[in-house]
Amino acid sequence: MNDGKTLGQATTHSGTSTLVGVGGAMAGSALTTTVLVALGVSNSVGWAVLGGAAVGFVAVQGFEYLYDNNVLLIGYTYFSW
Repeated sequence: MNDGKTLGQATTHSGTSTLVGVGGAMAGSALTTTVLVALGVSNSVGWAVLGGAAVGFVAVQGFEYLYDNNVLLIGYTYFSW
């Protein structure tokens, strides 16, 4: 379950993953709202929520892939202290 991580490593990984997801969701919502308002689409708020969730999901999955495959050494160098 913890993949051999210490408490600090697990906490850092979980916190980083959460921040990536929240940041992605915020960026996705803002971008979706801006585009839809510019296009004059009704119910842009509902689409912004969906866009934010989608971008947040993709951002977290991307982070997890990079971490699990140690791309750019993020799974070892930055989280091994």
